[in-house]
Parts: sequence; C-alpha cells; structure tokens
Amino acid sequence: MPAKLLSVNANKSMNFVLQTYLSKSFNFYSAQDVATGAQFLRNGNFDILLIDIDFAPTDNLEFVQFVQNSVLFNCPIIILTNELSRVPQKLRKEFCTIILKPFNPVHLQQSISLLVRKQKA
Repeated sequence: MPAKLLSVNANKSMNFVLQTYLSKSFNFYSAQDVATGAQFLRNGNFDILLIDIDFAPTDNLEFVQFVQNSVLFNCPIIILTNELSRVPQKLRKEFCTIILKPFNPVHLQQSISLLVRKQKA
C-alpha cells in the first residue's frame, strides 16, 4: 500500500505540481493552511508531512514544532523553502529534512521514499 503523504502549502500552483507528480507514488492529501492540515492529521495517520514554509512562515513553523512535540503524530517532516535562513537552527539539526526550492521532483520523490522506508524499518 502506498505511503500517505500530507502536503500543507498555501500556494495552489505548487500544491498542484506536487500532487500531479507525487500522487503517482503516494496517497497524496493537500491542505491549503495549517488549520486544514491539523484537521487531516487528527483524522488519519500519515507517513510523511510535506510543508512549505514560504507562505505564512510563522504559522507553518509553529505547526512543524507542534507535530514534532506531539506524541500523537509520529511522522517525518520535509520542509520546502526558498531560503534556508527561514528555518530555525533547531529545526535544521533535528527531525526535519529541508529541501530548497526550486527542487528536482525526482529528488523530492526519492527523499520521501527514503524517509518512509526508514520509518517503517
């Protein structure tokens, strides 16, 4: 069964690109904002969280920290961003994988697959 991936991304066109490419390999769910993303997490178990912090960075980074600190959600997190400096130092060293935009979709898919395999091992 394909891994379940939740993408939280306020950029509709980026979400469309992600969904078009990643839904071939994963069960892809998308949320336009943190509130919708939290709702998805409450209602289902996801294997990976993909979050773009370039739109509403404060809300999105707080959401990442909430997921990391929660005992209810245990999934790897991939952060997409244009600038590494937007990601706090603590998140760079801990549980998150950071992918800078623009990115190669093949590389993103490989990173997701690797994280899913590690989690299930």
